[in-house]
Amino acid sequence: MPGDYTVACYYFPNYHVDPRNEAVHGPADRVGAGRRAEPRFPGHRQPRVPAWGCGDESDPLVMAAKIDAAADHGIDAFIFDWYWYDDGPFLQRGLDEGFLKAANNDRLKFALMWANHNWVDIHPARLNEVPSKTRLLYPGSGDPPDVRCNRDLVIERYFKHPSYWLIDGCPYFSIYELHTFIEGLGGIGRLVRPLHLSAPG
Repeated sequence: MPGDYTVACYYFPNYHVDPRNEAVHGPADRVGAGRRAEPRFPGHRQPRVPAWGCGDESDPLVMAAKIDAAADHGIDAFIFDWYWYDDGPFLQRGLDEGFLKAANNDRLKFALMWANHNWVDIHPARLNEVPSKTRLLYPGSGDPPDVRCNRDLVIERYFKHPSYWLIDGCPYFSIYELHTFIEGLGGIGRLVRPLHLSAPG
């Protein structure tokens, strides 16, 4: 029956200029380094250019077109990959400046998945490269002050927005790596309080 389910898709907001990306990769166009891709063997089709061209998702008009396309084709919600490292947010402009300022953002619900994984330098990816040898750019585990800071921001900026996705009246929020979250808070022992029971009488 229509309305008995919600179709949500994950949205990776990396199609806009971000200071962290530019610090690592240098100044880039609005789709990052993809436009500079070069063929590596005969028949290798590069660069691949998006069908709509290289749009900046932090532009509300560009995001409005994405919202319309999604809503017109049965998508009910975007779950944005949401990053927060020790010195603040990362890749947030697609949501903050694009989606939230799009005139038609009431056509879709949105929610957050805290992408709390390590951000490593995999560009360019190399054949048979051991993941542990890649350069760590930003560690995913946050300490309690960071968690409190991003918690307060999420509640104030996102949960209260009329388009935020609610399930049974509660805002949807997920965490990508639970083990990383637990480690950042000091381990499972810091999260579980002993249960003390006293005998009646």
